[in-house]
Amino acid sequence: MRTILTDTTEITVMVRRFRSVIEDLATERYRTEWKFPNGDKDTIYTFALETSMGRLLVGLPENWSNRVPHLFCLEREGRVLSPDVEINIPANHDRSISGAYLRDNGQIWLCSRGDFNAFRGKIRREVTFKYFEKWLTDAVDDNRCCQVIPVVSLSSSSVCENLAQFVQAVVTLKKLYKDSQGNPDLSDMSWLDRTEFEGKKTSGGSEPVSYDYSHGPLCNALQAILRQWATDRKLEVKRNKHVDVALVDNDRAVAIFEVKTSASLGGQLFSATGQLLYYRSVYGTDQCRLFLVLPSESVNQGFSEKAFFDSLGIRVIAGTGNKFKGLDGKSLRNILDLTMSA
Repeated sequence: MRTILTDTTEITVMVRRFRSVIEDLATERYRTEWKFPNGDKDTIYTFALETSMGRLLVGLPENWSNRVPHLFCLEREGRVLSPDVEINIPANHDRSISGAYLRDNGQIWLCSRGDFNAFRGKIRREVTFKYFEKWLTDAVDDNRCCQVIPVVSLSSSSVCENLAQFVQAVVTLKKLYKDSQGNPDLSDMSWLDRTEFEGKKTSGGSEPVSYDYSHGPLCNALQAILRQWATDRKLEVKRNKHVDVALVDNDRAVAIFEVKTSASLGGQLFSATGQLLYYRSVYGTDQCRLFLVLPSESVNQGFSEKAFFDSLGIRVIAGTGNKFKGLDGKSLRNILDLTMSA
């Protein structure tokens, strides 16, 4: 039975244990200033964790009034240090505070009750739970039933990656919430069978500029190639609000393709890494294959990051028109034949 910890002494012990786990995993530790949405600032002892999504900074103050904050921020160049996520653990059992520790068959989990501040206030819990519906777990909370979002087991062998995946998921939720003015349509997270926009788009204010939208055509050409390959394999070619293209079997992705077409790929390559690893955890099978698809001209200009992506199990594909090849020159069909049967 999964049980929320309510005993004050036990909560205190687990807070210390979490801090100890983070200290052991940190590659760097220092005191630095964090800034908060309400304008407050605080100098906090901070730990840097190395993850496949970049450096995750964890701020662990001793306590704030009736709670002990756990602050998380995925480091981004040029960004003020501010929490992407706060999980506050109550000093005494309190359901109104965002975090909790949960016992499950001898393991202790850091959990969230689904309360996140975002654009124009707090995200409604029903929105959060809809977004995290595949993460939710039932628990007993002082003789009441509840649902929480399990973030990480304190005994996990992948604490850094689990934390980074959760933080990235919350960042994505907050962006959806802001972009939709507080009313995200989470039904768009389901698989869709449709192509992307092709043609010209316009950007700019007083002097708008029209440009060819290259992302849509590359995604659609990729879908066409994949449909030809998947026809005899009983796989579907789908997409959703987040995933550019996927091979889907029984509603789970067995391969996910992230397409990037910016003329300057630096920042996009970083975001693609986090997106692919997160999308696999949410939409994919355990053996889901990951592919980063780039315009051939970008790869031809020199691509030195191959070893990095190889180490993460992400295959880089170069595409132009209706031709898609790996960096070794093998066709996408050949690559799929080899990787999808392995």
